[in-house]
Amino acid sequence: DPQTLGAKAWSASVAKRVGRLQEARALQEEVVDGYESHGEGESDQGLLAALNLASTLVELDQLDDAGRLVRSVLHVRRHALGPDDPKTREVQEVLASIEARSE
Repeated sequence: DPQTLGAKAWSASVAKRVGRLQEARALQEEVVDGYESHGEGESDQGLLAALNLASTLVELDQLDDAGRLVRSVLHVRRHALGPDDPKTREVQEVLASIEARSE
């Protein structure tokens, strides 16, 4: 249900803001899984949910997991929007940042 996913995403945002990163991660994983189970994992909302989860994973220093997630979003963006689209380039920059932190 989109309303439930939206509520969970909002709750995850609040948890992250107050430093409860593990709680935020769990909620964000539920949101990502929810979009995927409804066949909307590649929708704008589904991709945003994945990027939000990746951001939390970076804060938890789980860079390999974050990188894998961002690479999957980048693959979808490149295919759907092309390599020169601003949204694609933004995801490329996020991935580059994660990879730089991993070194």
